[in-house]
Amino acid sequence: MKRTNIITFILLLGSTSLLYAHDFTVTGKSGEKFFFNIVDAKKQHVEVTYQGNISAPQPSLYTGEISVPARVKHNNTIYRVVGIGKKAFSNAASLKGIVLPSGLSSIGDFAFEGCSGLEKIVFPGNSVRFGEGVFFRCTAIGQVTLGSDWTQVNLKMFRWSDRLTSIVIPA
Repeated sequence: MKRTNIITFILLLGSTSLLYAHDFTVTGKSGEKFFFNIVDAKKQHVEVTYQGNISAPQPSLYTGEISVPARVKHNNTIYRVVGIGKKAFSNAASLKGIVLPSGLSSIGDFAFEGCSGLEKIVFPGNSVRFGEGVFFRCTAIGQVTLGSDWTQVNLKMFRWSDRLTSIVIPA
């Protein structure tokens, strides 16, 4: 009986730690909270992730236009933001615009899924790898700005929006 209780406790402890989506939280310049996972502690790299846990997602806190910071500080360590994780901003219906940081290298699957109010996206100067369905059900996207180092764009990622009228690529 004791052995069963210990095994159950270990399983519960392990599964609980897997449920939470973020390692730490940082408040942005405009007061919004960003949730981060450390993806490489040695290189001090983090990715933006979603609030809450996998089994009970929280309503999104993101509204208006926001800028994701390029660097964040946690426990006296400065981390570089290199990714937007899976479902990081999903269902943020009140999110209108987002500026993504320089140095960002990837955006995970369904990161902006259901951001039905998202109208403007500003990508960093460097090109970015995209997961599946990054902008799935983002019907309001009308303006996209790409960085100067982009050599190609797969417009298929914006297929859910019939409002896209301009893509700006700086000289």
